[in-house]
Amino acid sequence: MNTRYCSICSTSFDIDEEGIEGDIGIIPVAFCSVCKTGIREFAEQNWDLAPTGEHRTLTVCPVCDEVICDEDCSNASARA
Repeated sequence: MNTRYCSICSTSFDIDEEGIEGDIGIIPVAFCSVCKTGIREFAEQNWDLAPTGEHRTLTVCPVCDEVICDEDCSNASARA
């Protein structure tokens, strides 16, 4: 088990099965799945990241971890 502690709620979680970790600037952070979802919803509500009227879907690219709309990722060919 690869245990991490959430930077928001301090819950322990297995990074291999849920949650994310990375850096905000130079500060290392880890977020459990609940807090990760909360951060995403907060950003969508406050920075107009919600899907447009064209029914586009925001997702995270599994190749480069960029937030993308549908198949707009510049690394889409790497997923094929």
